[in-house]
Amino acid sequence: MRSTDRASRWCCCTASRQAMFDVFALLDKLNIARFKAIGVSGGAKTLLHMATRQPDRIDALALVSAAPFSGSFRTAGMVLSSEIWLKAS
Repeated sequence: MRSTDRASRWCCCTASRQAMFDVFALLDKLNIARFKAIGVSGGAKTLLHMATRQPDRIDALALVSAAPFSGSFRTAGMVLSSEIWLKAS
């Protein structure tokens, strides 16, 4: 994943979305089609982005201390994470 130091022009509003693309690229490079994951804080937000983008690749998610969301993504992300959690149970 990308560096978050000041020199890298990191922006909090796009970091988890960019992390999503980086993680998908890594999974593709490693030929991992489906996965289970645990996300803590900002990692949980990244996993929610991933779940809304490619839900068929995710077998299970555990979200811990998820970062706050805003707008329609909050509703869609939280509903989707609840549905995934219930499927995995």
